[in-house]
Amino acid sequence: MALRARTPHLLAALAGAVALLLPGAVEARVLLSLDDFGAVGDGIANDTQAFVDAWKAACATGGTTYLNVPAGKSYQIWPVTLAGPCRGEIKLMISGNIIAPEEPEDWSDGDQGRWLHFWGVGDLSLSGGGIVDGRGQQWWAGSCEDENCTSYRPYEVAPMALHFEDCRDVSVKGITVQNSQRQHLVFTRCHDVEAYYLRVTSPEYSHGTVGVLVVSSTDVHIKHDLFSVGWRLRVDRGQLLGYPAESHLVRTWPRHQHWRFGRETK
Repeated sequence: MALRARTPHLLAALAGAVALLLPGAVEARVLLSLDDFGAVGDGIANDTQAFVDAWKAACATGGTTYLNVPAGKSYQIWPVTLAGPCRGEIKLMISGNIIAPEEPEDWSDGDQGRWLHFWGVGDLSLSGGGIVDGRGQQWWAGSCEDENCTSYRPYEVAPMALHFEDCRDVSVKGITVQNSQRQHLVFTRCHDVEAYYLRVTSPEYSHGTVGVLVVSSTDVHIKHDLFSVGWRLRVDRGQLLGYPAESHLVRTWPRHQHWRFGRETK
């Protein structure tokens, strides 16, 4: 989608950013919020442009920048790519909800296959205890081949909810990723990844949904997570390195398989 920068919001947010120079620290820590850039957070308004502007401001700031998605609000975000490289470390604090548009028709041809896409970013962390909700119910219904959905066809253009591509030093901890249109969490050609204490869920009837997909990535650590999704965990085993010392347990519907270190056990 075509996005235009909102210069007044950007300048106001930068002028009002809170820079905390901690005792003994040599770099500033900046706090930004989506609301600083004009986001509404009512679950109805399109807050994509505010998210993009906030990301650009955070990416252009040196040192460590905290970008806050405030608690108690729901921000509806259309498909977007948040690109690097950035000048410093970004900590995306998801305390509220980030929700997707419900209608598949809201995705243009150029947006197929993606929703929240992080590309070429280093030193990025996502945390905060909030929810990323793909609201994929209509995508799942569109994958059914018959009225009772006893068989289904893969919805190849359905979006990946959180997709990290060509990223390094990525940490995703303590958030919920739910109801993805297809894959909930994807790491493609990433290095040094930590995905801890996550809750990744979709209902039993969310046919074809995937908990996590790891492709051509190295030093990936996935542990202490709950996965309960419509289909499976997928790993390109030939390219996944850096297994954690602890065993990792994954629960999936409908077969209730258990996975440890990428090996399937009954």
